Amino acid sequence: MNRGDDMYIVLLAIGIGYLAYLTVALLKPEKF
Repeated sequence: MNRGDDMYIVLLAIGIGYLAYLTVALLKPEKF
């Protein structure tokens, strides 16, 4: 594992979290 791999994992985690947030926002718009 080098810094490149760590950065990729961090960006991937952020991307997945962002997609999950958008999904919740679309499914439950009344909470936003």
